[in-house]
Amino acid sequence: MDAMHTHHAYERFMNDSMIELGLDVGGESDVECAQESLRFAGLTADGVESLSQMTSAPRVVLATAESMPEGAAQLARDIVGAMLPARLDVCCILALGDGPEVSLAYLVEPDPELAEAVGRLRAAVPGLRRAVWLPHVTVAHQVPRRKVPEALAELGGIPGSFFATQLRYVDTRAHEAQTLVGVSSSVL
Repeated sequence: MDAMHTHHAYERFMNDSMIELGLDVGGESDVECAQESLRFAGLTADGVESLSQMTSAPRVVLATAESMPEGAAQLARDIVGAMLPARLDVCCILALGDGPEVSLAYLVEPDPELAEAVGRLRAAVPGLRRAVWLPHVTVAHQVPRRKVPEALAELGGIPGSFFATQLRYVDTRAHEAQTLVGVSSSVL
């Protein structure tokens, strides 16, 4: 996928709804420092731009669909929100994409109970954009593939863990973001 196709792939999600976990202030700071480090080193053309353009805060997207069914936000609040705050162990850094530019992300592993709850939530959402959940926090988009080794060296390793402290529902069509659980520390 070339840069133009990658851009179109993001546009496809611009009118979607999503349910996402927000990180605590320490996790947000860790990710934002990594983003700044890559930007300052000239290894990425941009910071992480939200698909919704409504929140640029580091996050873990749980479910994305063209529209969420009635009751999805309440279900998320009941089965996922009840488990917050939740520890997300950082496993590795992923390079996502198949073109000349990739996205870099921290792969995170929730505990089995949270993963099972997210599975139940996803099963209740028809038309998911991705059939398989790959829990991750995006660090950068548009990193030239040839510069991935340099970007990994700049990142200097992985944080040990993050803590998810918020659950949000984002409706891009209505230009609304609602905190379902927790207090959002990011600017919406």
